Amino acid sequence: MDRAVAKTGHLVGDTFTLADMNFLPILFYMGTRPESTVLLQRSSALKHYLDRHMERNSVQETFPTFMPGQAVQAERAA
Repeated sequence: MDRAVAKTGHLVGDTFTLADMNFLPILFYMGTRPESTVLLQRSSALKHYLDRHMERNSVQETFPTFMPGQAVQAERAA
């Protein structure tokens, strides 16, 4: 995937497509876990791809308000 996004910064062609829209949540979630964060950091084109597209308004507007497990953690802390 690192090589796939390296040339154009997109998965398909040189514009933001449904392929990118489906891939970004996967990468976002990868960045929340220690093991996959390390893998993501080693893939410079993929990390740049994620950072770049996370700045898009369309992505910001769909950013999750909570992550799975957060509600459970909050309830246990109370």
